[in-house]
Amino acid sequence: MPKYLHPAQLNVLKRFSQANDILRNTSRASNPAWYQDALELDLQLHIRTDGANISCYLFERPENKWTAGPDLTHDQLQEPAKIQEFAKAVLEHARSLGATGLGVVLTIGDEFAITDLKLEFNDPAALPEIRERAVIDPPSVLEDASRDAAENSWRVLPYPGNPNGKIGTSIALSHHYQLFLDTLRVYGEAENFPIVTCALSAPLVALLGIIGTVTRNPDRPFVAILQYPWLTVLAFFNQQADLILLRTMQHRGLLRPANFRQAVATACTALEIVDPDLFIFPLGKQVDTNLVTDLGTTFPTSHLEVVRPRDTHGLPAWAIELIIATQPASEEHLPGITFDTFRREGWVFQNFLPPIGDAVGLFPTKSEIKLLRGLLIGRLALVGLVLLAFGWLTFSFSRKIFQPDIFFLKTSESADLLKRIAKLNIERKQTQQLENLLEDRSKAWTSMELLARLLPENCGVKVTSFNLSVRPQNTPGQPKVGFIKEWQIKGLTDSKGLDLLNHLNNNESIATHFAEIAELTGNTAFDPKVPTRTLVVSVKSRGVETSKSPKIEGTNQPPAYPYSFEFVITQRFESADPLAINVLKAP
Repeated sequence: MPKYLHPAQLNVLKRFSQANDILRNTSRASNPAWYQDALELDLQLHIRTDGANISCYLFERPENKWTAGPDLTHDQLQEPAKIQEFAKAVLEHARSLGATGLGVVLTIGDEFAITDLKLEFNDPAALPEIRERAVIDPPSVLEDASRDAAENSWRVLPYPGNPNGKIGTSIALSHHYQLFLDTLRVYGEAENFPIVTCALSAPLVALLGIIGTVTRNPDRPFVAILQYPWLTVLAFFNQQADLILLRTMQHRGLLRPANFRQAVATACTALEIVDPDLFIFPLGKQVDTNLVTDLGTTFPTSHLEVVRPRDTHGLPAWAIELIIATQPASEEHLPGITFDTFRREGWVFQNFLPPIGDAVGLFPTKSEIKLLRGLLIGRLALVGLVLLAFGWLTFSFSRKIFQPDIFFLKTSESADLLKRIAKLNIERKQTQQLENLLEDRSKAWTSMELLARLLPENCGVKVTSFNLSVRPQNTPGQPKVGFIKEWQIKGLTDSKGLDLLNHLNNNESIATHFAEIAELTGNTAFDPKVPTRTLVVSVKSRGVETSKSPKIEGTNQPPAYPYSFEFVITQRFESADPLAINVLKAP
């Protein structure tokens, strides 16, 4: 597959060309798997990592069937060359099963970080907006501004049961596995085979399976303890089975967190939870099996239970996240609103490692592909219509070939036609003559605009008279005659105005002003670039008598305008000029 550039780097024409190339050379117009989520595809590869183990299983959705997947090591999750080999193997296997796409779901259980939202976020109705902002601008919603937003992916989780106005929290996973998922996705694009990726948080998915696997006292709050080899997540629920709080504790190389019992007891006290039911979910091969005994000393009156899933579908009992993620939602009414909300709105199935950077928006969306396909069909239909019309015209013309009398006119018809042509020629010449006479050669307002541009306000010049005269040139026997336009400006000036007049007293300066007027007014008569026109300028100035020059009222100061001037601009149009006047009489 050719290497495509991001549309932001291309102009509109190249974007359209590249989009058409994608339409022709890929299956994006015919294979809907390109636009589905990983959990919606018929063939899914589920990879679960909890720090101590990596598990890999294939799920065939139509048959609800699980089978063991390929072996996968930590090196194959990190090294590009080994990721490529793994991608090649799983793609070949998917094609051998007749799949049109492969969903790769990475369930991450070896990391789980929690950061509080800003205190200003206390309105549950704002959760959708906060959810979106956490993805595109994490610092705007996080209370701890020191957290590195560039190194982590943040997602929001609501607290439906928190009584203290705390509407939720934020969960973070690092980009540790971003390279693995990006490489799989790019390999699928190169092979024109959809590999759709998704990274889920194992503890979040496990939350959804609590109600379906425990038998609880509806009058008591409860705590779900999610045990992973490297960390433990505590989920606190009220009597209505609504989530109040999440806490995570790292093991730091031990089987359980340090001071675990005290931490659970302290959290219960802070939340005013008394004698809660404690449900322990062992979610890994190597987890501490003595929690029930130890917690019993701190919670002697609480119900403690190690929870095992009722149906594992052939998977290990500690891999319940895979089952939860792939099973359809139950129609059974669940207590509270937490679990219904989490599944219906997809809070626990948020993708922590979507495509980033240039991978976002590289290919056309589903609607854009449909539009391009419609345009292609429209172009083909138009070409078909053109060919059909051309064929019809060819057929009609060929029929006329065999009727030669159509190309000949009778004598009377020929004479009438010649008369009509002669009459039309006369009308054409009369029209041309009239158009020539009405050419835009001189308008008063354009001359006033010229004066205003040459001698602007407060320039030190007082104009006393302004005349424009136009006279034809004497060119006997010529079909066209040129003409001469002359602008004569008289008035008074001071030293400042005299400098301006001296500056204007050259053909180049006047030509510049004429070009400006031509562009401003659209009057081509001022265009100095036409080779059949010449400009000549003349400025004469002299001192004036004191009695004739206005003085400043009430003073004996010198006159305000001590000089008089005569400013003459002559523009000559030759007989070959486009604006020359036709002198021959029209027929």
